[in-house]
Amino acid sequence: MLTEFDAERSVLFLARAALLVEGQTEKLAFPFGFEALGHDPDRDGISIVACAGKSNIPLFARACDATGVPFVAVYDRDARPGHRPAYSTRRLNALIAQVAGPHRSVAFAPDFEAAAGLAAHRHKPEQAWRRLRALAPEAIPAPLLEAVRRVLALAREG
Repeated sequence: MLTEFDAERSVLFLARAALLVEGQTEKLAFPFGFEALGHDPDRDGISIVACAGKSNIPLFARACDATGVPFVAVYDRDARPGHRPAYSTRRLNALIAQVAGPHRSVAFAPDFEAAAGLAAHRHKPEQAWRRLRALAPEAIPAPLLEAVRRVLALAREG
């Protein structure tokens, strides 16, 4: 567990609330959701934590629970429309939903890239940043805004 908490991720322990995301692409994209709602995650005391993969989200969620840091977990459903995720993905999705609970988890269907309108999976962080930077606030994807609203509410409570 200690190997996952480097200097960048350990900042979550100082936050009023944390937004746990799969990776760097989401970490770079979510500030646009905050901006669209008139907020700044730093000013609001919210850490956006790239968990280095979906499979690490339960670890970070449990660490947040153990230390009293409220959080929202954001993850990909990882299945095309009309299809069920693979068995192992269903199990991981269920674990994240169980650890986080229904009000502290947001699943992107089929995945973040599709919801954000990214054309390809190459250079995802840069592509997400460029795409979302160009969108009007009202065009920011709804699941992204929902996750931001939920973590803002938790930060206000704490």
